[in-house]
Amino acid sequence: MQILKFRRKLSDKEIARLEKYQRRKEREPPLAFEGRVDILNEILGQVEDRLDATDTVSRTFVIQGPPGCGKTSLLAELASKIDQYAHARVVSIETTEMNTPALFVERFVDGLVKRYDKKAFRSSAKTNKTTANATVFKRETEWKSTLPSVIDLVASRKLTIWKALNELLNLKDNPVFLLLVDEVQSLSPFQGSDTNAIAKEVHLGTTGGIKIIPVFAGLSDCQNVLKEVGVSLRTHVESLGGLSEPEAESVVWNTMKGLGVEDLFNRTDVMKIMEQCSFASEQWPRHLDQYLKALTLEISACKDAFEIDLDKVIQSGHENRMNHYDDQLSSLKGDDLVETLIGIAQQYPLNTPIYRREVRTFIDDDPFVEDDSKNVLFRLLHHGVLEDVKGTASQMRFSIPSLHTYLANECNHEKVLSVMNQTMQERLNESKSKGTGVGD
Repeated sequence: MQILKFRRKLSDKEIARLEKYQRRKEREPPLAFEGRVDILNEILGQVEDRLDATDTVSRTFVIQGPPGCGKTSLLAELASKIDQYAHARVVSIETTEMNTPALFVERFVDGLVKRYDKKAFRSSAKTNKTTANATVFKRETEWKSTLPSVIDLVASRKLTIWKALNELLNLKDNPVFLLLVDEVQSLSPFQGSDTNAIAKEVHLGTTGGIKIIPVFAGLSDCQNVLKEVGVSLRTHVESLGGLSEPEAESVVWNTMKGLGVEDLFNRTDVMKIMEQCSFASEQWPRHLDQYLKALTLEISACKDAFEIDLDKVIQSGHENRMNHYDDQLSSLKGDDLVETLIGIAQQYPLNTPIYRREVRTFIDDDPFVEDDSKNVLFRLLHHGVLEDVKGTASQMRFSIPSLHTYLANECNHEKVLSVMNQTMQERLNESKSKGTGVGD
């Protein structure tokens, strides 16, 4: 047992913050964001360039990776940083809304009003507050009265998307719009077409004078999905994986700090919490969140005992992780590919590059896998179980966190849970033998 003693009593406000954190939803942005600095700076730099530019052609960004690697959190972090620019706006669009022009226009305008609390329609920063509010109210009233008829015209193809947006928004300060599109794997061509006109037009900058920087996020093969709907040129692709150990530890520290409990333990104990939550989660953002929830729950539950058992926190985090998969797996059917994946996992250590042909050999030699190995390989890449290693033509990286997520979405309930539990236990046992501290 690793008993960590409190240095002080928790306040009612701190307990309330801990309980609120425990109720966080699966895709809700994290309390602390770390890493991804290069891609953040790249996109923010493009925003600054477009603010000074007169044309509408910009770079297209693609953020791809397996489920749970932090794509949605990165988009949320981008949105918060863009809010600091006076003439830059963020618009978050669902792929279903990208697939329908009328829905796209409605969501685009509605998103601006909700996100900026009506500030998106202010035409001058020099007006006083009373005048500005009156202007905003007038513009919102005009928008609400005009939008239904404009949507009808767009739906009937009597008015283009971009002309409709120009008329509705009355853009006078020539803003830059950062268009965030998540779950790109669901993007599809327009009915009767082989492309998605909205995605293609924002990519090419043919947006009727409106400056838009598109940021598409999706699973590991989403770049191929984008190509299929007409997005293929001038594309910056960033593939996400796990965080580094220092980044994951910083997430733990900054989450504790954001909750106001960073001084609840002495420095040595805080370091133990950071290191062991980082290690147990394999630095995988979604998994790390499960251990942080376990930590906050244990602190709340033990507020009167003035101590927590760190081993129990790690075990509870593991159970949180398993329960998450349990929910996903409850209605899914089995898949004999699981045993093949287990075989690969047993022969290749974490993140050891393996050859594409070796993976196909595993699949071809498995008598229970009826699918063509090429199709199976495509599924593995799509779900991020295997990822192409940059700079090589034939090697791939095998990722345990990605495997867990893939299994949770694709495979048999009881079999997968037992395999995942075994894998996790093996890693914890390995940490004990190496003296890393987890479970000591």
